[in-house]
Amino acid sequence: MSAVVCESKKEAFDIPVGLFVAFGLLAAICLMPCPEGLTRPGLHMLAILCFAVVLWITEAVCLELSALFIMVLTLFLVGMAPTGLDVSGPDFG
Repeated sequence: MSAVVCESKKEAFDIPVGLFVAFGLLAAICLMPCPEGLTRPGLHMLAILCFAVVLWITEAVCLELSALFIMVLTLFLVGMAPTGLDVSGPDFG
């Protein structure tokens, strides 16, 4: 008796659709104008939250990779966002 093994053929560059949806949603929210009372870093953090939720629901990538995405996006989108603070003065040159 022989065992039947079903293997699905996957291509080398099979990128999940959920990943495209997550990045599209991230870009769409980041490009929105800021609502009244919300700062640009706050809007970027909401975009990262929506990005993470889409990744987790669709299971497009493993949890470890989604955590890495969240850390890197937080560093670049929130850490480098303009805050609107006036930094010109005697202490800042």
